[in-house]
Amino acid sequence: MASETEGRGGPTVYPSFNLVDEGWIPVTLLDGSEAELSLREVFQRAKEVRCLSCELPTMDLAVLRTLLAVTERALALRYDEYDEEDPVGLWVRYWNAGELPLDLVEEYLDTWHDRFGLFDDEHPFMQVPGLTATNGKVSDARKLRSASENKAQLFPMALENGGDRTRCSSEAPLSMGPGEAARWLLHVQAFDTGGIKTGMVGDPRVKGGKRHGSSPGWLGNVGPVYVEGGSLLDTLLLNLHLGRSSGDADTLFDPDDLPAWEREPDGWSSERVPSGFADVYTWQSRRVRLAPDEEGRVTGVVLTYGNPLDYVNRQELEPMSSWRRSKDLEKRRQEAVVYVPVRHDPSRAFWRGLESLLPSSDESADSLMPGVLRWLGTLSTDPDVRLPKDTVLRVRAVGLVYGTQNACVTDSADDALGIPVALLDPSNEALVALVRHCVGKTQEAVRAFGWLGSDLVKASGGGPDPCKAAAAFARSEAYFDLGQRFNLWLGSLGTGTDPVRARDAWFDTARRALLSLASRYLSSVDDRALVGRKVDDRWCSAVVAERAFINRLGKVLPRDTDEKEADGGDK
Repeated sequence: MASETEGRGGPTVYPSFNLVDEGWIPVTLLDGSEAELSLREVFQRAKEVRCLSCELPTMDLAVLRTLLAVTERALALRYDEYDEEDPVGLWVRYWNAGELPLDLVEEYLDTWHDRFGLFDDEHPFMQVPGLTATNGKVSDARKLRSASENKAQLFPMALENGGDRTRCSSEAPLSMGPGEAARWLLHVQAFDTGGIKTGMVGDPRVKGGKRHGSSPGWLGNVGPVYVEGGSLLDTLLLNLHLGRSSGDADTLFDPDDLPAWEREPDGWSSERVPSGFADVYTWQSRRVRLAPDEEGRVTGVVLTYGNPLDYVNRQELEPMSSWRRSKDLEKRRQEAVVYVPVRHDPSRAFWRGLESLLPSSDESADSLMPGVLRWLGTLSTDPDVRLPKDTVLRVRAVGLVYGTQNACVTDSADDALGIPVALLDPSNEALVALVRHCVGKTQEAVRAFGWLGSDLVKASGGGPDPCKAAAAFARSEAYFDLGQRFNLWLGSLGTGTDPVRARDAWFDTARRALLSLASRYLSSVDDRALVGRKVDDRWCSAVVAERAFINRLGKVLPRDTDEKEADGGDK
């Protein structure tokens, strides 16, 4: 229905925009064409859709989590018909059939249709009706993309509204269409920056008309990962986590686990925590109200802090992040075990943090794998699941990196890794140990290559700072060169893999790649490095550096024959 707002000349009537019926989700279809679908259509055509294609990878994730919340709540409509002790059986029903519960999704969307109205008077989607700034002002619509109060735009090269979606503009438009506004609304709830926000009427934490804080949106606090399938249908099912984050199958649907649109807005003093996945997928980390013009274009926004949520020990609530133990926090909080999210580092290739994506039998392990991957590991062991053991899952990592006090965005992460299903099975201990071992040894080998870069600069007359910079650059090149090779090797692993042969194969691949890279470095050195010089009573030259590198590399990545010789021959 249309919304009315009292204006100077009487009530202003805004065109309605309901996300169930109107196109707002950009997608790429399997045939390569693009479309913009409504909520109803995106479920109906999930088999035809290759992937979501929003302005940003982080926005794709925010939309995906919304779709997952809808799917979970749709399934909950038939709660009494399911075996509560068998969430795997429910998942298998749809995976093996290659379909979504479309009848339930349709029923759910019809039931809650009014809650998806973007400009609804009483329950505007993912917003707080009547939210008013203490100064009575409404910020410009570009605030949905802004870094923080009175700061530069968060995404200065945001895609232009309308026309060719691949074009960029150095300045955001002063207004945006309702579909674009809906996408940015989801994104700001998930990834908004911290910093000073506008004070709101009724907020007891406002001081001097401002609300101070430093916490970003919920997904800005974690290192989001999800599984990408060959179609949107597969992606939805592969991320449809119906068990606990720990993998326990002790419940299906908590009646308190409700998405934001099924709830009334929480009070300003609310300190509640999410009740489950649907709740955390739609967590209201910001209080927002969109301000449209008479044509339905969003020209302004009211935005401030919403529900706070501490990220410590939330591994049971947030299934799309890895976790690591924090010994410092354990001491400070005087708790036995404390886990915090593993956040993404764009300068560090995703595969280097592979250990945090793998299962561990230790209840107090240094790292915990994401709940969605743990759940898929549980599914892979069920004989009724038609998920071949040689299946390689594309695990995607996306996120934003924030600056001082999270008040601005300094970088973004977007990487992917193919992980064999067999690696997610905790019973495949030998395979998991093999991968952990190879990742560790590869990092040692890269450090050895970094020493080569440093030694060559030292031989040419460079001081400590140039040597340090050369080592860092050499390591970066080595990691880049090894990345695709490692991904290919990782994808070749399976339940029938011989760990020794697989290790030797990777060691040989990595050794050859690093020796080839070293050859390029050595062929480009200047005459000073060839002649060499004495530094701290030691002679430094290209020849000495090469010999030291080969020696280090041989110890870290030994050939099979080298190991036998070191052990005294065959046994």
